[in-house]
Order: sequence, then structure tokens, then C-alpha cells
Amino acid sequence: MHPLWGAADLDAKPARRTAFGVQRMPKAKVIRRRVVTMSETTLVNCILRLAQTLDYRRAHFLPARTNKGPRTLMQGDIGWPDITLCGHGRLIIIEAKGPGGILTPAQIAWLYELHTAGEECHVWYPENWHSGLIGRVLQGIEPKQEESPWWLQLRPNR
Repeated sequence: MHPLWGAADLDAKPARRTAFGVQRMPKAKVIRRRVVTMSETTLVNCILRLAQTLDYRRAHFLPARTNKGPRTLMQGDIGWPDITLCGHGRLIIIEAKGPGGILTPAQIAWLYELHTAGEECHVWYPENWHSGLIGRVLQGIEPKQEESPWWLQLRPNR
């Protein structure tokens, strides 16, 4: 059985015993499991746990629940990325997005300014976790940062 898709080996023809003797089973059908994706909160928690395992210092600000909805207590401009990691001679700024998540103009402005200041910035989605990209980047296996990330084209207007 394939570990990711759950499809049985297509060449295997298992035998089954019946009252009439041994019969060959038909070839197995490919059964694709529904890919269950993770929420932004789960992705953030996974990144923080991996960063802790890899001995990074980490910062993530949690919103407080108020009668007006969730609010993150902070002072300054809105849109600061979700995770800040520091360690191994690197400062890594990460904006985590759930499936279908879109960067806000304030987040784009922060990422643009941080990138032009020379900081390592990433926008990560659940598929980046599943593909192993996040682990490779944090371990230093993958290049630290793209020369021109896709979100840099969304240059904020000031």
C-alpha cells in the first residue's frame, strides 16, 4: 500500500480462499484518499514545534478573545508576520497562511520592507509543510531565500 495515497500495489493479485478453492482477486483499484489540509493555526504550531526542535528562538503573538472578537495586543503598524525565528546566525520572518489564505496589503508592506532590509522572509502554506520545504529551509538544506519571491511583485503603494 502506498503510504501517501493509500493505493494498493497494482501488480499484486492476492488470492482468496473460497468454498470452491483458491480464486485470484481482480487488480486493485487506485483509491485516492482525500487530502486533509491543515488550518493556519495548525501550520503555525507545527512550524513553532519544529523550530524549537532545531533550537531556534521563536516569537508568535496570540490574539486575545474579546467581546469585539479576537484582538492582538500590540503597538505600531498592523500586519507584522506571524512568526519570527532567530538562531544559527539567521533571522527568519514567516507569514503562515491556511489553505486559500491571501496576504493583506499591511502584510505585503511589512514583508516588502523586511525583504528590502535584507531579512529572510517567507510566506508558507500547508502544502509547503507537506512537501518538506519548511523543514529543509529551517535545517539550512534549501536555499535560505528566493532572489525574488512571488509576493515581492505585490509591492505596496505608499
